[in-house]
Amino acid sequence: MMLTHCPFFRDDPQRGKLDPYPYHVLGIQGLQWAKKGIKDTTKRKKYLENLLTILERGVESHKRSNELKDIRDKVQLEILYFFTRN
Repeated sequence: MMLTHCPFFRDDPQRGKLDPYPYHVLGIQGLQWAKKGIKDTTKRKKYLENLLTILERGVESHKRSNELKDIRDKVQLEILYFFTRN
C-alpha cells in the first residue's frame, strides 16, 4: 500500500500513531499528485480511494486534527467530482 512509499511511515512506522503530520503530508501531496500526475482515470480513482482509506485511518488516530479532517474532506470531494465527471 501507499504508506510504504512515504518516508515518514517507512523510516519511523510509529510516527503516524503519535503525530498527524505524516498523514497531512501524504494527504496534501497525494491529492496534488492525483490531480496533476495521474492521467489514467481508472488509476486516479483507485489511487484516490487508497489515499482516502489511509487518511481515514489518520483521522481515527488523530481525532483532534482539524487540518487532517480538512484534507480528508478534500480527497472525498475529489472522488465525488470524479464520479460526476465520468
